[in-house]
Amino acid sequence: MNWAVETSLDVEWIHALAPKASILLIVTKSASINDIINAIDYALKKDVNIISMS
Repeated sequence: MNWAVETSLDVEWIHALAPKASILLIVTKSASINDIINAIDYALKKDVNIISMS
């Protein structure tokens, strides 16, 4: 399975489990620690409650 398919399935499942939730999808350029930390920092600045790194 490629990343696009897994990402799509993750978003669909979250929507199915919490249909009224606001979902913010953040995708990094790579799996490097710097890109991941930058993505987490961005999410925290958006005041998210839950972060999933699937």
